[in-house]
Order: sequence, then structure tokens, then C-alpha cells
Amino acid sequence: CEFPTVAPAEVGKPSRFSYLAVHKPGIDISQEMFGAIACFDHQKNILTTTELRPNCYPMEPIYAPNTEDSQKGWVLTVLFDGDRNCSEVWIFDSSKLDAEPVCRLALPEVIPMGFHGTWSQEY
Repeated sequence: CEFPTVAPAEVGKPSRFSYLAVHKPGIDISQEMFGAIACFDHQKNILTTTELRPNCYPMEPIYAPNTEDSQKGWVLTVLFDGDRNCSEVWIFDSSKLDAEPVCRLALPEVIPMGFHGTWSQEY
């Protein structure tokens, strides 16, 4: 994994959930980029991963909290689709990371792999 993240309010504190980019099972990690994002539940010791089609590569997941319910939120990732040569922002319900994204936003340009970010409620 690379750059696991937690909810912004939990940075530097014990956190139940960590969000991270991971390799798909059974691939040659020396030849392939991260092919999924995942959530690790530290209480239950469970890893939940997204199911992305081949040639789709997510970048660092970013947790965006729900301001009305601190137990809920969204996980955002910029995804490169190698078959279509385009990038999109995919937004997942943080409690249903193994479901389809709740929103997909097309981007006007390809975003380079390795792009990093964070969530700020102030802007």
C-alpha cells in the first residue's frame, strides 16, 4: 500500500479505519500499479476492497467526512482508465467501499499517477 489515510479528525490518534491504495491479488507488483482502494477496519481486522475493472488505476484515497454525522463519510479517488485514456474522480460511500461509486466525475485532462491530496472543509 501507499500513503494510507484516516479521517482528518483522527490524524495522530487511534483510528478504527484506514483507507489505502492496494494491489489486486495475483498480479506481479513489479509490473503493475495499484489496482484498487481498500478500507482496513482495525477493530474487526477486515479489509474491504473496491472491485475495479482491468486497466483502471486509482490514486491515493481521500476520506471526506459527513459534517452532519461523524460516523459517515465518503472516500474520493482520482482514477485513471487506461482503456479510455482518461481520468475521473470516483466517490464512494465509506461504509460501502465494495459497492459501485455513488458519483463519477469526468475530468478534462489525464491526471498524472502519483497525484496526492487531502480534504479540507474550509474551502
